[in-house]
Amino acid sequence: MWRSSLISLSVRLASIWLSNALPIFLMATSSPFSELTAALQIGKTKLLLQYNHIYSSREGRARQTHQTMP
Repeated sequence: MWRSSLISLSVRLASIWLSNALPIFLMATSSPFSELTAALQIGKTKLLLQYNHIYSSREGRARQTHQTMP
């Protein structure tokens, strides 16, 4: 008795989860949305590379300044 109700509850929860997850999955795999996601990822990567370059340049100048000062 309790086993069948547990299975029924599990099936019900799984169907609710799938009904909520399926539209998100379809939206994420559709062409315009995935292209937007890829563009955002590329933009984020470029910003991180620029930040790392600026940070390493500042760090290098700071080291040079400390080395030349008595």
